[in-house]
Amino acid sequence: MDVRAQITAEAEAYRRADAEKEAARIRLAELFRLARSEDIGPAEIARLTDHLYTKEHISRIAPKASAGSSD
Repeated sequence: MDVRAQITAEAEAYRRADAEKEAARIRLAELFRLARSEDIGPAEIARLTDHLYTKEHISRIAPKASAGSSD
């Protein structure tokens, strides 16, 4: 494979990976909201993601609907 074809192939792979990452981010946000509705707090969600997201970030993505959360 010549270098032009390699560049094109790698650029396509990069775009696919970027799209997959964005789709995963959207799915995680939906799961965070579901978890919060089941009284799973941001600290536990952060732990489950191996701290890929912070508690503060999770709280912004999926705020608790009812007041009085103990997180």
